[in-house]
Amino acid sequence: YDNVKTTVAYQFFEESRLDRDYQSIFKNVREEQVNAISFNLDLEKDLSEASYLFYGLEYIYNKINSKGFTLNIEDNSTTNTVSRYPDGATWQSAAAYVNYKYKPTKKFVLQTGLRYNHIAQNSDFTSNNQYLNLPFNTANIDADALTASAGITWLPNQILEWKFNLSTAFRAPNIDDVGKVFDSEPGSVVVPNNNLKSEYAYNGELGLKLNFNKTFVLDMATYYTYLDNALVRRNGDLNGETEIIYDGELSNVQSIQNASKSWIYGFEIGALLKLSNSVKLTSNYNFIGGTETTDGIEVPVRHVAPSFGNTHIIFSKDKIKIDG
Repeated sequence: YDNVKTTVAYQFFEESRLDRDYQSIFKNVREEQVNAISFNLDLEKDLSEASYLFYGLEYIYNKINSKGFTLNIEDNSTTNTVSRYPDGATWQSAAAYVNYKYKPTKKFVLQTGLRYNHIAQNSDFTSNNQYLNLPFNTANIDADALTASAGITWLPNQILEWKFNLSTAFRAPNIDDVGKVFDSEPGSVVVPNNNLKSEYAYNGELGLKLNFNKTFVLDMATYYTYLDNALVRRNGDLNGETEIIYDGELSNVQSIQNASKSWIYGFEIGALLKLSNSVKLTSNYNFIGGTETTDGIEVPVRHVAPSFGNTHIIFSKDKIKIDG
């Protein structure tokens, strides 16, 4: 290697959620602590004037402590109740990657890479099962995947710039997906699910940039993502029951589940027009769409933004800048 960087980090997170009904003497308390340790080793090597190699390792370890109890605010007595996460759960990630960049001329760049991922997650629901009566006491995930990416940038002349990228992605279910217990909305409660699979994404992107001497610049791209086994929240049941009592309220049972498949697609375009040395016009527009199919029914994907954009006219001279 020509350059090497090592990062060792420790982080501690703590958060809590408190709620109390109006004029009630009982307050629900849920507290979480996360200890996170990470290690990264990144290396770089110039193989030649046109070839560059990047490679490295990563390891992450998380441990969660979670507790739930009800506090009587008059006499400060407490009663244990279901915690948000399985207490003592652990999550580990190990990965190795290699990335290669080839730039024979100023007009052409090729970049490609591979990454191996291994995820291990262990959760014990014994303490929560006295309240939830789950049909399982543990949830263990042991998943791995090889992801890849490849892309080219081509500048045939001073005006045109093409970009094309292909990639795959992978996400294993984490403790939040598998073991969280929370009221997702009034009258609904999300319960653990120990039967989750990893989700995979397959992505493609094509971009074109037109630069007319920096006086007029047009930048556009289109992309498509196919998401297999997408993790989404769905109605479900617990031991055959679709409703349970949670925090004193009858609630619909929900859980994180693998939807069969999803598609995300979009188009984005941006323009810059230099009207004079002091005035320029910029405009951007984004269109995003997506559908998912579950049990033969096609519905919009959650969290996909509506189409949006902006246009600015900017005056800038000396110490004055006006942006409308």
